[in-house]
Amino acid sequence: MSKTSSATRKEAAPADRKRSRRRRSSYAIYIYRLLKGLYQDAGIKASSMRILDDFVGDIVERLSMEAARLARYDNRSTITPRDVLSASRLILPPELGKFANSEALRNINKFNATK
Repeated sequence: MSKTSSATRKEAAPADRKRSRRRRSSYAIYIYRLLKGLYQDAGIKASSMRILDDFVGDIVERLSMEAARLARYDNRSTITPRDVLSASRLILPPELGKFANSEALRNINKFNATK
């Protein structure tokens, strides 16, 4: 009897099902918080926010890909802070890289001190 009941059941066709969208990470809220932290009365247009969001996303993606490549060269599957620092030296322009590295080291030390 279970055969007939399962045969009468309609199965949803793949076209009938609603497609789920891939969730895209956004840095817009963090950019906005940083802006308000620096300039309380300043605002930003939506088009400018999209440009900044795309820029930050691109930099993060490039840094993570380079850090993953450096980890693979050392036959490791985990990205370490050293990999990220080296990737930032390789990807970012020299002056920006120095500043990013000094800020990153300061925050890593701050994080390790709270453990």
